[in-house]
Amino acid sequence: MIFLDREMPFWQILAIIGSNMAIGIGVSTLYGFLYLLPALMFFFTEYKAWDKGTKTVTILFALIFTICPPVHVIKSICTFILLIILLRASYHRIKKKENERSLDCNPSE
Repeated sequence: MIFLDREMPFWQILAIIGSNMAIGIGVSTLYGFLYLLPALMFFFTEYKAWDKGTKTVTILFALIFTICPPVHVIKSICTFILLIILLRASYHRIKKKENERSLDCNPSE
């Protein structure tokens, strides 16, 4: 997905890579979630609008980083939901770009 979506913001790239590493690696859960920290920092510096998607991602990041005491299952579920949301957004951007290209190639329609 990352290679196909050239319009993906940098924080989303970091979040997808960090989510995969946090969910899939064999180290402690708390240490795994540190892979999402760069994505969080870039997210706060790059977001442009306070829309529904931004609010959802902010809530998920807040749940991932502030649940005390650490409930690893909830953090993992939030990370998985974040990953699904970002991949879905990327898929829709790719489809939209593909539809625009097909309309450009067929001006008679």
